[in-house]
Amino acid sequence: MAHATSAPPGRRARQPLARRRPTLTADLVFDAFYGGGIGGSTTALFFLLIDVLDGRPLFTPSMIGAVLFDGAAAASVETIRLNMVAYFSIVHFATFALLSVALSYVCRRSRLVEGHTLVMAALVFSVLTAVILAADWLFMPGVVATLGYGQVLLANALTGFALAAFMKWSHRPGRYGGDGPTES
Repeated sequence: MAHATSAPPGRRARQPLARRRPTLTADLVFDAFYGGGIGGSTTALFFLLIDVLDGRPLFTPSMIGAVLFDGAAAASVETIRLNMVAYFSIVHFATFALLSVALSYVCRRSRLVEGHTLVMAALVFSVLTAVILAADWLFMPGVVATLGYGQVLLANALTGFALAAFMKWSHRPGRYGGDGPTES
């Protein structure tokens, strides 16, 4: 069992490294990095599977990239351009990183969300659906209709469960989630 080291009068004793709680910023960066990767990958892998089954691997990110960056009409995109896949992938993973920071913050502020995976999954699903519909309306008209509303909703549901499971793991008691570290 580790003990705090003694300190001169007027100074706090330092806790051993294993007992220190990381800063909120470090927790948010951790959740942004891994949550962005998990959320972005879940959606990307879902649409990659759909694209492969349709015989057009990487079509979805290429089409969305062409709509966002070239101003193409979603229904008119037929070719797969790897530069559009790369551009959209950066935006895609950055968006999921921001979503993960927001979800992490909500988890730290609300025990209701933190303790219930289905509530978190429903929250993520709702936010993702609202964001994709707003983005479809503002920046990329016709993308959701081209992809199919059912496929977009299914991708959002899968991603909601994946991010909720990650946040439940990341915010579990004993792993900095409010109860502090526990000894094993």
